[in-house]
Amino acid sequence: MIKRKTNYIILILTIVLLFVTGCALSGVSKVYKYRTTGDDIVEDFYLEKTEYYSDKVVIYWNGTINNIDKYSFSDAFEIKGNTLVLKTDKPEDFTSFYMSYADFDYKFRYLDSDQYACICTVMDSEGGLHYSGSIDRYYTEEEKEKQKEQAQERENEQKELFEKLEGTWNSDDGEYFRVYKDDDYSIQYYVDEREGTETPIFFQDYLYVNENRIAISYIDGPFDACFEIILSEDGQSFEYNSKVFYKGL
Repeated sequence: MIKRKTNYIILILTIVLLFVTGCALSGVSKVYKYRTTGDDIVEDFYLEKTEYYSDKVVIYWNGTINNIDKYSFSDAFEIKGNTLVLKTDKPEDFTSFYMSYADFDYKFRYLDSDQYACICTVMDSEGGLHYSGSIDRYYTEEEKEKQKEQAQERENEQKELFEKLEGTWNSDDGEYFRVYKDDDYSIQYYVDEREGTETPIFFQDYLYVNENRIAISYIDGPFDACFEIILSEDGQSFEYNSKVFYKGL
């Protein structure tokens, strides 16, 4: 009876030893399995689990996307089916990454947790951006507060710029700009007043190069375009395309 019990204990210890030895040989330190369904999961490309080894990180994904165009990790990686194997000396530091495919951009965070966070950005044919994923969980509270502050600063900057440009600006040859506010800040550029030709441009963004040089970017179909004006010191005229436009009364 004692011999049988001893053999049983030896068998259990052997199984445990084999298991521990196997884990040591494989180098697996941590495995994180993620939820794959829910409103915050991007169905085109989502992660199933991440395995951390002593010298690499292995990420398993699924979805309709089967390739990666751009990425933020090092070149020491390979893709095997729907598995990304990343070689690194510090696998514990790899907790986030960026990748893109065609018009889809993905940002991942918190890989070393029970549930990662992801933001997917897609550009449509008109140049508009659409966001999906776990946007609320992706950013920290400090980052959210910083974003609010930056948005307010940007809004104040746009308002200041609009107040400088609002009105009609005429050149000596009949061309003129008309800057006004409706639902958004917008500008119309009349190439020839006699022919009534006009080019409406809608402000998307403003960039001060310095106090008087203003670059204005806008959406032109599926593309971003930009033009620059140089405002005079007194704010009563600006130069555009080698012409001077004067602010009307």
